[in-house]
Amino acid sequence: MFSPQGAEAQKADGKLLSVVVLGRHNLRAPLNMAAIKKLTPHKWHEWDAPSGELTARGGALSGIMGNYFRLWLEDEGLFPKHYIPKEGEVRLYANSVERTIATAKHFGAGLLPIANLTALHKPLGATDAFFAFNVPENRILHEIAQEEFDMAGGANALLKRAKEPVASVEKLLDFSRSDYAKEHGATKIPVTSYQVYNGEKFRLRASFLEAQRASDAITLACYEGKMNLGADELTQIANLNNIGIDALFAMPTLTKTVGVNLLQTLRSELASDVRFSYFCGHDTNLAALLSALEVEDYDLPRSLSKVPIGANIVMEKRLLQRGDKRAKLSLVYASTESIRDVETFTLAQPPQKLTLRLKGFTP
Repeated sequence: MFSPQGAEAQKADGKLLSVVVLGRHNLRAPLNMAAIKKLTPHKWHEWDAPSGELTARGGALSGIMGNYFRLWLEDEGLFPKHYIPKEGEVRLYANSVERTIATAKHFGAGLLPIANLTALHKPLGATDAFFAFNVPENRILHEIAQEEFDMAGGANALLKRAKEPVASVEKLLDFSRSDYAKEHGATKIPVTSYQVYNGEKFRLRASFLEAQRASDAITLACYEGKMNLGADELTQIANLNNIGIDALFAMPTLTKTVGVNLLQTLRSELASDVRFSYFCGHDTNLAALLSALEVEDYDLPRSLSKVPIGANIVMEKRLLQRGDKRAKLSLVYASTESIRDVETFTLAQPPQKLTLRLKGFTP
């Protein structure tokens, strides 16, 4: 975790010159509530936001994280108290969907509460190439991705991993009595296939997609305090929704290819005169960047995912005493408990932080 560090304590790390952050949007309502409601005969929870949009709790959590970054950056001397930046000194940029735009705005309000920052973005709903997870139409790349996926255990490993969580979802939702089960003549959600390449195009497609949608909704409901599951049951069910991201991590050549432009843009940003930049996207963007950086595999303590809701990849540029510049890389995130309880952060009680290591690099 970040620890309380003033100017004296920072001498070993060097002077902080600038920071670039790639963040994942915060808590949202489930993406397809109409479909999810068909998976249970029981009344589903009501949400304070439309499908896929940032919830009130998500907005609060974004502001809390932004406020913590302000405390840290003031302590580091990068921001003065009550900082109102000049044009070009601070940048907020979000993907063109409601949950990312809203997250960036709430983060900015916490970061510099009297500066009235603007979160830049393309028109709502427009495709933004910076955030789009576009896999090139390249047969060789697709075949390499398939080979890497198979070497990591392939579909059989993911299907084995999915069986128990799918059964837990079915039991929790009383799936066999649902409208979906009646319409499809099924009492079970099939755990029979997981495809990444169909011979023509790259595509992640699981036979248990409905269970993954339910897993996402259940996890979000627990974060929001709408459901209360035991820690083991929640971890198991959340693990089902993580399979897609973990599949991407199992195909580093593909994700690295997708993430190269993202990495180049963020590197250019770090080399610029901008003091602080915050880009708000999605879990796939964080996964692509981590692959492009060739980050060593890691586990996150007190988290349900490797790229949890509201997580931030933080790139720091520092000036050492001998005049050299260096970059530091970390993942800063709220723990599962902090998300659920809407905990605030201070320098004495900071969010979680994991220092990221690059493959083949000895610090």
